[in-house]
Amino acid sequence: MVALAFQLGAAPEARAYVFASNVQLGGTNANLTTTAGESVTINYLLNQPANAGVTVAVVSGTNVLWNTNLFTTGTNQGVNSVLWDGNDLAGNPASNGLWHVTVQAASSGFTNWTRVRIKSNGGSSAGDGYVWGPQGIAVNNNTNSPYFGRVFVGNAEATFGPAPGDLVGIAKYNADGSDAAEGPYSTGTFAVGAALPGKIEVGADDRVYIVDSASDSRVLSFDQLISTNPAPLQVLTLGNLAVGASYSGLSVSGSGTNRKIYLSDVNGTAGVRVWNMPSGTVSPADTGTTAVAAGPSFDLNLAPQDVALDSSGKVFAIQSITGFNSWPRALGYAAFQGATLTNSIWTHSNFGMLQAAGTAAALHTNFLAVVCEVDNGDAISLFNRTDGSPVNGDGLNNFNEFSRTWQVNVQAEGKFRSNPEDIGKLYVRGKDGRLVELSSVIRIQEGGGPTTINRVDRQRALILFAGLENKPLGQAMTELDGISAKILTSEFTAVYKGMAETMGESFKYLIFALILGIVM
Repeated sequence: MVALAFQLGAAPEARAYVFASNVQLGGTNANLTTTAGESVTINYLLNQPANAGVTVAVVSGTNVLWNTNLFTTGTNQGVNSVLWDGNDLAGNPASNGLWHVTVQAASSGFTNWTRVRIKSNGGSSAGDGYVWGPQGIAVNNNTNSPYFGRVFVGNAEATFGPAPGDLVGIAKYNADGSDAAEGPYSTGTFAVGAALPGKIEVGADDRVYIVDSASDSRVLSFDQLISTNPAPLQVLTLGNLAVGASYSGLSVSGSGTNRKIYLSDVNGTAGVRVWNMPSGTVSPADTGTTAVAAGPSFDLNLAPQDVALDSSGKVFAIQSITGFNSWPRALGYAAFQGATLTNSIWTHSNFGMLQAAGTAAALHTNFLAVVCEVDNGDAISLFNRTDGSPVNGDGLNNFNEFSRTWQVNVQAEGKFRSNPEDIGKLYVRGKDGRLVELSSVIRIQEGGGPTTINRVDRQRALILFAGLENKPLGQAMTELDGISAKILTSEFTAVYKGMAETMGESFKYLIFALILGIVM
C-alpha cells in the first residue's frame, strides 16, 4: 500500500556561507513514494564543512514528523547521508501524506575565502577545473532547485588539448567544487554553427541562459544538465536584434509569464535592451525596448559592457573606459517600468579602474561586483552601493594613494539633490529585503521648526533670554513666576539658569546656614 509521498525541497532561505544542495531521496533527485515504515536514505552535499551542525528533518508545513541533529558525521564538505527509519519522533510508523525533506547547515564563520576549484597545469583530466577560454560564470541561486548551488563556467574558445576544458562548452560543478553527477562538461550545441558560450545566467525558472559569443549574439537556454535532449531553446534570434548592435551582457528577471531578458549593446547604439519572454522565448516580431539609454548626452556615456539586476529590479550597468577621467564606470538605475531610463540614481567613478568587463549585483545585499582591468592586472572590485547619505555626502572610508590619505564621500550628483522632493527618490530596504523608494512609505512636507533642539536634564527645553533694564533680579524672577503660572500648564516646568540660578542656590545655602546656626 502506498503510504508516504516525499517532495524534495530546500530550506526557505539559504544565504549562509555553508549550505546544503543536491538533496536526494533513495539515490535520486526525483520525488519519492514509499510504504509505511520503509526507511529512506537522504543524501545531501555541503559546499563547506558545517562546523556548527546539520539538521535534517521530514516536515509538512510547520508539522515536524522526524528530525535529527548532526554534529560530527554528516557535516563534512561534499556528499553526506543520513538514514531515516520511516518512523515519527515517537517511534511509530509515519502516517500517510505528502512530506518534505529539509536540510539546514550552520557554521560559526570563516575568516578567509575558500578556493573550491583549482586549475592544474596542462588540464589533462576531467576533474582538474581547467577551462581554456572562460567567458561567463553563473551560480544557481534558486533555493527550491535540486541543483541549488551548481556553478556553470562557459568556455568560448577551443584548443588542441586532450581535456574537456579544451572544447567549446560548459563546465558544471557542484557547490563544493566537485564535478556534477552527470559529468563535469557538456558541449551542448555549441559546436554547431559556431555558437560560442559567452555570458551565463540562471533564471528563476531554473533555466541556464547563455549568450552566443559569435557575431549573431543569439541567446540559448538549457536545462541544468546542459543537455541536448530536450534540445535547448532559442530565446533570441537575429530577427530580434537591433541593426548594428552587438550584445554581450546578460540578465534574466521574473518568472512565469513575467520573464524578461536584458542585454547590453557593446557597440553603444542600443544601450541596455529588454525583451519579454512569457513562454521562455521571445516573439519573432519583438525587437525589444531600450531600458537604459546610452550616448554622450546620457549618464551612460559609452557602450555598456554588462548589465545586472538585483532582487528589487534595479538595473546596474558598467562601461569600459580606458582614459583617466571622471566618467562613471558603474551606474545604477531604478527598476525598469516601461519608460527608457536616462538618469542614474547611483554612480561609481574610479580612474584606477580602467576597463570594466563584467558585473554582478548581489540579490539580497547592497554590493555590486565588477570585474575590471587595473594598473597591475585584472581585479574584482566590490562596491557598497547604499552606504552613507547620498544627499549630505557622508564619509564612507579612507584609502592611501600617492603618499596621501583620501577620504571617500558618498553623495548624489547635484541634479538629484537640488529639491526637497529628491529625498523621496532614495531607496530603503523593507522587511522582505527588497528596496523601495522612500516616497512610497513617507510623505515629505515642508514646515517650520527649530534649527537646534536644546535639552535640560535630558528634557527638551525652550530657552528665553531677557535684559533686566535696571530691574532687580529678584523682582524680575517674581514677575516671571507669576506670568509662567498663568500661561504654562502642568506639563511644563520653569527653571532658572545663569545668575538667577546662582542667586537662588545662594539663598538656599544662606537659609540653611541660618537654621544651622540657630540649632547649634
